[in-house]
Amino acid sequence: MVKKHWYWDNWVPLALTAGTCFMGANVIISYLSSYGTGSLFYFCGGAVIYSFVYFLIMSRYENKGRVLLHTDGKFDFSLLMCYVGGALFGTSVFYAISYTFKFCALSGLNIGVAQTIWCFTPAIASVFDFFLYGNGLKGFHYVGLIAMLCAGSCIALSNLFHEVASVAVNIEHPMPIYVPVLTSMLLPIIFCCFAMYTKWVFTVKKINPLDFTFGYFLIFKLAALLGSIWYF
Repeated sequence: MVKKHWYWDNWVPLALTAGTCFMGANVIISYLSSYGTGSLFYFCGGAVIYSFVYFLIMSRYENKGRVLLHTDGKFDFSLLMCYVGGALFGTSVFYAISYTFKFCALSGLNIGVAQTIWCFTPAIASVFDFFLYGNGLKGFHYVGLIAMLCAGSCIALSNLFHEVASVAVNIEHPMPIYVPVLTSMLLPIIFCCFAMYTKWVFTVKKINPLDFTFGYFLIFKLAALLGSIWYF
């Protein structure tokens, strides 16, 4: 009998942890967004260390039937490309968030408005999931979608970029409002495509979710870390 752990089998602490990490990451990205393309090079060291530690620990355990980079004992190039694809999606997500923050600051748009647009991600993902995998929505999905939209609406009421906005409005040629709005619309689309991609990786390629997450983060962040040597 497999012994269960209250944390991993309880969605509440998992959701709180994920939400806190996502919020913290967004706060860091918002401060780095003014660096533009170079912001990625300030946001890579910790993930590389954690990824190395994860695979170091997992290498000590026997994982029968584990799919990492080999199929039937032979190196499988398609599995490597799965991680590379995840790294490309991760890069896209980072820059979609970063440039949304940056353009909101330059145009004087309340970042809460852009974040409200992000809250449509679950709704769009559910449409993708229905047409690609035939999964319909259940009652708790509707409750979650409504809660996300309500939360996004509340966020939009707070002017998180008050000081930056006042500066942006006073400059001679502020950026048009439609630019950050269009940029913010990219993130839900990228997130949804990424969600469908990861579902394919888990179900078709049979890669363990944790292995995939740490694997593509290792590629994504290690490339950024090596690039930072040239950047700095």
